[in-house]
Amino acid sequence: MITLPVFPRVEPVTNRQESILLGLAFTGSLVIHTPLSLLQSLLPYLFNNVTAVHISVMNSVRAVLFLCVTSALLAIIGKPLIAFFRGQRGQLPYRKLLQRTVITMAIVALLIVPSQLGIMGVGYAAFSVEPFSSTDHSYQLYQRLMMPALAYFLQFKDEVMFHFFSLVITGICIFGIQLFFETRKSPLSLLETVSLSTVCVVATQFQSPGYPESLVIVSALVMVTIPLNSFTRIAVALFALFVHESSALLFGAIALQYFTKEEKQLYAAAIFLYALCWIASFGFDIEQLLAVRNVGGMSGIDWLLAHPFREVLGIVASYKMLWMILIIALRYFPAHIKSFSVLLLPGIIASAIAVDTTRLLALSFLPFLFAMEYAKRYALLSSSRSVLLHGLNIIVPSVYVGLNSGIVFFNGIYQLLYQGFFFK
Repeated sequence: MITLPVFPRVEPVTNRQESILLGLAFTGSLVIHTPLSLLQSLLPYLFNNVTAVHISVMNSVRAVLFLCVTSALLAIIGKPLIAFFRGQRGQLPYRKLLQRTVITMAIVALLIVPSQLGIMGVGYAAFSVEPFSSTDHSYQLYQRLMMPALAYFLQFKDEVMFHFFSLVITGICIFGIQLFFETRKSPLSLLETVSLSTVCVVATQFQSPGYPESLVIVSALVMVTIPLNSFTRIAVALFALFVHESSALLFGAIALQYFTKEEKQLYAAAIFLYALCWIASFGFDIEQLLAVRNVGGMSGIDWLLAHPFREVLGIVASYKMLWMILIIALRYFPAHIKSFSVLLLPGIIASAIAVDTTRLLALSFLPFLFAMEYAKRYALLSSSRSVLLHGLNIIVPSVYVGLNSGIVFFNGIYQLLYQGFFFK
């Protein structure tokens, strides 16, 4: 069974570190779940005459607090990352990986042209201009504050800069996937790198730039690639939680498989604080909390019951020919069926309760990564069969499948070939 990289020294979380993590979890959750719309309704209970100054001060306080939370998490995570990259200097081909990342992005950008931000990507871009004073009528975007806030702090504001920021994160994702294989002495070829970049874990970031799931994937890649101690593992999981609430499914699956009992308890406590702030922001009205996520007046479950075939199609289309590698790996290592099944669940569960099937299936990318690493390490596929499979994986079109939309092609060679000749 593939395990997480082990930190050189066993360092259980100290009481002080536990207090820091829970303090960051509560503070970050509190800031995220007190958007402008909620502040405007709460402030009259604190002040007799609410003015624009009161609101401005409160938003400034929220901005400072979230900057402190973000800086603290990045400082905790950054220390082992810097140590790792310094320690592997001369052993890992960083320049080659960077060059291949650029080449891969160029190739995939021809197949799927990232010409414009996705529908909600436009909303996240608008949030990047004023993340702490914007009004979110969808009651969803503000909850995924980390990526727009990072863009704001780093000055990647407005649609153009946020679009670029999103593509940079996509590049980091491709680099991280290659690094995962390099650290396990199973380096990817250019063909394999491009092939992996045409499945949902990367392709959806070209189809609809601006969505925060890419940063969740990067966080998970850090978890499975870089040796981390318990303190840092929980910090990575917290960072991902502030990026997108669905990360709780992915990191929950990772926790079940790999976390120690102490780490599981600490992560569960952080999730509880986050959920408490979330539910409180809706006045403990669970029905309203769920209703704001309806699409076209229907919940994700309603859409699933109405279009079950689209769900099946979306699951298959998300990883295309890589399903074959997963099946082959499980055939040779049947003892891993249980653990791989657990790691498959996050995307499947998320896609069953929301409508963005292929985009959310990216949360199930780990078993495909592990299976491919097994296939390479143990030569489960001959060289010629591997080339054929990955070649076919690139040829098979990467499409978006949603429960509410069905199959959708995006600009690029895939659209020209398949919609122009096969789906006229």
